[in-house]
Amino acid sequence: MTIKELVEKYWKDFEIIAFETVKNKLSSNYIISEKLTQAIKDGGYDGEFILLSQNDSVFQILFEAKLRSTTSLDLPIKDFAKALI
Repeated sequence: MTIKELVEKYWKDFEIIAFETVKNKLSSNYIISEKLTQAIKDGGYDGEFILLSQNDSVFQILFEAKLRSTTSLDLPIKDFAKALI
């Protein structure tokens, strides 16, 4: 199976792994809401966390996971900049 075929087959599994990794790094004491978004028409985000801090500030974390089909190890700066918010 080619890398492109693997990416096409397992992209959703990769998003789930990314979501769970972020969730495990956050303190569950502060997570108010969490969701993995649907595959299409999700605003470009793959997941969302709403957090309540110790001083009652509310934070929203949105993330996008990309499983790339390229064999290049370098991520083009343009792609990185588009995703950085």
